[in-house]
Amino acid sequence: MKLIAKFLSSSTLCFSIITFLLLGSEVFINKAEISVAKSREKTLNSIEKVICLQVALAHQIEALKDYLFLAQNTIDMRRYQRAKLEFTTCLQELDSLMPDVEEISVIQRRHQNIIRLANSLESTFYSVPETQQDIRALNSFSKDIQLYLKSLAKTTEYRDDITRKKAQQLKQISRLAKYVIIVSIFLVFLVQFKLIFLPVINSIKQLKEGTNKIGKGELNHRLNLKTNDEIGELAAGFNQMTIQLAESRQKLGDKLQELTLVNHNLNTEIENRNRAEAELQKSLGLIQSEKMSSLSQMVAGIAHEINNPVNFIHGNLTHAETYSQELLNLINLYQQHYPNPVPEIEDELEAIELDFLVEDFSKLLTSMRMGTERIIEIVTSLRTFSRLDEADIKKVDIHQGLDGTLLILQHRLKTQNNRPEIRVIKDYGKLPLISCYSGQLNQVFLNILTNAIDALEEQNRTRTLEEIHAYPSQIRIQTFTNTDKTLATIKIADNGCGIPSNVLEKLFNPFFTTKPVGKGTGLGLAIAYQIIKDRHHGKINCYSEPGKGAEFVIEIPVQQTH
Repeated sequence: MKLIAKFLSSSTLCFSIITFLLLGSEVFINKAEISVAKSREKTLNSIEKVICLQVALAHQIEALKDYLFLAQNTIDMRRYQRAKLEFTTCLQELDSLMPDVEEISVIQRRHQNIIRLANSLESTFYSVPETQQDIRALNSFSKDIQLYLKSLAKTTEYRDDITRKKAQQLKQISRLAKYVIIVSIFLVFLVQFKLIFLPVINSIKQLKEGTNKIGKGELNHRLNLKTNDEIGELAAGFNQMTIQLAESRQKLGDKLQELTLVNHNLNTEIENRNRAEAELQKSLGLIQSEKMSSLSQMVAGIAHEINNPVNFIHGNLTHAETYSQELLNLINLYQQHYPNPVPEIEDELEAIELDFLVEDFSKLLTSMRMGTERIIEIVTSLRTFSRLDEADIKKVDIHQGLDGTLLILQHRLKTQNNRPEIRVIKDYGKLPLISCYSGQLNQVFLNILTNAIDALEEQNRTRTLEEIHAYPSQIRIQTFTNTDKTLATIKIADNGCGIPSNVLEKLFNPFFTTKPVGKGTGLGLAIAYQIIKDRHHGKINCYSEPGKGAEFVIEIPVQQTH
């Protein structure tokens, strides 16, 4: 399983567990809070109704007493009726809130006594003794009901206290649930670290030890990392690179021995010819010419034999740097998202000296690259010595360079299984011979034409054959000079999908590419820009709009000034 797949699957599992814990605790706590809130609201309403009963009872007794003392005034009786209605309503509401309390039914029965007494007072005129007797009865009924109301108030206060305790317990449960979730999250991430992150660290440690041994010349060392991820692929590539490096060193040693032997033979021959110099004065130029020709051919052959394995090693170093950088980026992401690892992890990081490992690993790869680059420089020097490369400015026909580049790319321009050929329209003007580095200029043409073909093929993947035939892919090349024939212009345009403005402004930046990983390095146009601007003192620009293709315009002086 790839590292990214391991990370995503483990992260998904962690997220699911955490989500389940959070949602479960949230649902439980919400339900409990709603239950407690309803119970609390019911209790507060009950207390309110008890107070309402006490007030209504007092108003009833007060109205009846005023009725008895103030010559049975009907206003007092209406006051009583209003208070009685309020009392009865509150009592019914309280009964619905507290149906299991017996005091309510007792109060209802006691209140009926007051109602009956009030009804009798309304229909009969009483004497003073009878009035005093009724007052005593009212006081008795009132005290009796007040007693039960106080008992009822204590009951509601008790229930309110229980509700508050439940709320307090709920807060404690909520706090405990948060602690449990935090501990669970910590354990989940600890397991993730042990299963994914720690093996990556150990693998990089082995990789660092392997590079140290290779750097010391132990080319028989092999990495024993058999994992089904990028680290396993890197280890396999590293082992393959080591094998190729050992073979190349052996071949280089053999070639050097051969070169030493040939050089010894040449020196012997030169000495013999020098001894005959007096007799062969007129032939000296020919002898020297033969010697240089032989040496040139020999050096060219050796350079060719060395160049192939060194290029293979040099190319693999790029992949090794890419893989190692991706692994180091992954470790950096872990450090950003988990900046405070557990003590065990911190001890391991200190033990392997991760910072030094990262820094030293890059230096090791850099030193290996410097070695291969040095060999390439030597090969280039040998090729230059043998005059296989021309590095000086020469006057050349630009059109020949363009045609030669198109010939190299003919296999990509011709008809393919899924598309017709890409047409090339040449609109060549009359150009004089241009002073330039022809090989480098041809490299610029190659990079631009390759990008144009890539853009057209990318566009054709989303089109049918009918659409391609109706609007065929084509590349137009136009050349001309300015009026005083001091500046040559080369335009290379395609009718592909075009380039967005945000990409266009970064087009010549080194390592910038829109192609998938492994399809492009982002150096082609950067190198082209350097060749045109720095080496030829010219200009290169790109003009494009999405859906309208792209056009590269190159301007270089006809004569180079130093």
